Amino acid sequence: MLSSGRSASSLLLVALLASPLATLAAKVLTPERLIQAPRTAFSAASPNSASALYGVSTYDLEKHAKRQVLYALDLPSHSSTQRADPVEVVYNTTEGLYLADAEVAFLIDNVLYAKNLTAGTPDPLDPGYRIGAFPAPVSNLQVVRQSETEAVLVFSAEVYDDGVLANVKAHDASDREQEWNRVKAYDSDFVRHWDTWVNPRKRSQLFSVDLSRKKDNFVTSWHFDSDFRNLMPDTKLEAPVKPFGGADDFAVSDRFVAWTSKDPELPPAWHTKQNIYIAPLKGGAPPRRISSGEHGWAGAPAFSPDGETLAWLQMRKDGFESDRRILQLYTLNSDTQDELFGSWDQSPSSVQFSKDGSQLWILSEDDEQHKVYRASIRRKHSTGGWKASHAEPDEVVGQGGVSSVAELAGGRLLVAASSLTSPTELYLVDAGKGRKQPRQLTTIAADSHALSKVDFGPEPEQFTFAGSEGVTRHGWIVRPPGFDENRENGYPVAVLIHGGPEGSWANSWSTRWNPAVFAAQGFIVVTIDPSGSTGYGQEYTEAILGNWGGRPYYDIRAGVHYVLDTVPAADADRVVAAGASYGGYMINWIQGHNDPCSSSRGGEGDGLAGDKCFDFKALVCHDGVFSTASTWYSTDELYFPEAEFGGTPWSNPAGFARWSPSNHAANWNTPQLVIHGGRDYRLTESEGLSAFNTLQRRGVPSRLLYFPDENHWVLKPENSLRWHHEVIAWLKKWSDKGDVVTAAAPAAAPAATVEKPGLVFQK
Repeated sequence: MLSSGRSASSLLLVALLASPLATLAAKVLTPERLIQAPRTAFSAASPNSASALYGVSTYDLEKHAKRQVLYALDLPSHSSTQRADPVEVVYNTTEGLYLADAEVAFLIDNVLYAKNLTAGTPDPLDPGYRIGAFPAPVSNLQVVRQSETEAVLVFSAEVYDDGVLANVKAHDASDREQEWNRVKAYDSDFVRHWDTWVNPRKRSQLFSVDLSRKKDNFVTSWHFDSDFRNLMPDTKLEAPVKPFGGADDFAVSDRFVAWTSKDPELPPAWHTKQNIYIAPLKGGAPPRRISSGEHGWAGAPAFSPDGETLAWLQMRKDGFESDRRILQLYTLNSDTQDELFGSWDQSPSSVQFSKDGSQLWILSEDDEQHKVYRASIRRKHSTGGWKASHAEPDEVVGQGGVSSVAELAGGRLLVAASSLTSPTELYLVDAGKGRKQPRQLTTIAADSHALSKVDFGPEPEQFTFAGSEGVTRHGWIVRPPGFDENRENGYPVAVLIHGGPEGSWANSWSTRWNPAVFAAQGFIVVTIDPSGSTGYGQEYTEAILGNWGGRPYYDIRAGVHYVLDTVPAADADRVVAAGASYGGYMINWIQGHNDPCSSSRGGEGDGLAGDKCFDFKALVCHDGVFSTASTWYSTDELYFPEAEFGGTPWSNPAGFARWSPSNHAANWNTPQLVIHGGRDYRLTESEGLSAFNTLQRRGVPSRLLYFPDENHWVLKPENSLRWHHEVIAWLKKWSDKGDVVTAAAPAAAPAATVEKPGLVFQK
């Protein structure tokens, strides 16, 4: 996965000198507001469905400080219309779990603490009582409550080959590991992964520890009550799987832990296959592989309430990370596996059982939304396995970017979701009584200093158009605040190109490439899901394979033409584009194919009917591909380019050469900002340097922005601020008619703020 006017220097100076507080006075989504906006993470619902835990983190650009708060929220009953105010439980963490209906636990500085929420209003400065400390860093905590006084905690930790948690610090300080920090030697891949040099002797593994609730000096509290047990000892298994694995890589029941791991018998750099393993909750037996092994990736395991069935998602192809994910149900007592919804042309991201075990709650992307589906299941009489009650799951929540769902008592769902104009909030859905409007439970954005009363402008508009080979493609139009369709000079158009390439511009909040930030600077923002995008079926996704610069390039140009033809205020003489990862590849590809009235040369089905002449006036490439072949030779996950281009550079040199931007460098003439991170091991910095060298040697106006301490993404707040100011200044320099503003102020007087629901039910 990969993914005229003022001078640039004067624009940049104005942007960089603007203080965070000054920019906050403008009620549009400035870069400062985006960076300081709350980031919400749902943690857990209480066992009795009476409350929920969620965390919020914010960043203060003036103080250069991050603030983390774990909140508890009382959940309304069916009849209640009151919305409770959240309670601050504790500072310095955003993750927690329930040990009982009103008792929560959380990790701070590698110490596990607990608090009882019934003992008055909690003091967030007080972490509560100490359950116990871990001898090495741990994360991804899950708990299984076995009685009122007994529980088992499962967590992950990085350990060495001996698998002993208590030995980690000694190993870290050993001469051998100090030598490894100075000199690294490898006999197999991975060497580097994402942004880290891989230590072949160290890996993440799963552990469990008993918790007991005892009375001591008239005080009842939880304590560690066993050793820390490695659940995968004497193996090379890793869980969660790096670099993005987390708590959803494993599941717990009252008897077992199930997880996904890379197949240790296969080279991880050119295989995507992951297996599902299971082990006793308290150890004592080696892990057992329960997936067949005849598949590609497998993951997102979830146990049924009775612990007798395990669900997971699975791909059929090994080596293709964007294959369709298909639901599997495995019955433990009979060792039988059933595939459900094999013909459903969606690729779910997660699955969980209902409280009674008769239904599944499924999250899946569809048509630029991340939706919630419900699937009824029943037992097969012949084998005791499972089958679906209907051909496809039923849609329950059809709008917004749902990131998590938890079933509550009485058929209600607690949903965490965002949108293009709202960060994540919590919603209540009464899924048991037909489709009703989700009820918003939190006002995190409205209560924040950064986003309170921000004007996001007109509601973002979905659109479709005829793309390559006449296939319907999809996109969004995001208009600026104060938009005037009759504006004399019109508006510049900023085309944002997503990475992946198997990704999409969904109706969800982004902290890095947020269309509303660009719209707030006076651009009509156009995002397009070209061939290769996800959420429209597998054929749509696979249309990019072996065709990187063909169909997608045609789709992007066709989408821009559609906007120019249907939005009169969109100025065809001021079109600019920016993209990252695959989007950065496409920027470099556009460089070699940026002709007015282009017939999309190099694509399939050339020629655009009613072609309205335009070319891109400026480009921004973030961590993109310059040479397809050199990318294979330097990247970490070799299976990715091999799947995309049909082999290796020596087995299919023509497949790599055909779509390499480097082969069209003689046509590079468009002003371009090149951005790259020094710790990007997916697309290494040589790709950015190659593009910049080409532009400089050809005399093309260009600028290189290099972040030595960032990976494929720019994540550090101050770096992100600089990134936004540079990108916006560059795009404005080449699209400015003197009527757009600096990065620190709105493009026009903001219209009255209108509160819009973050989620809308599909009728």
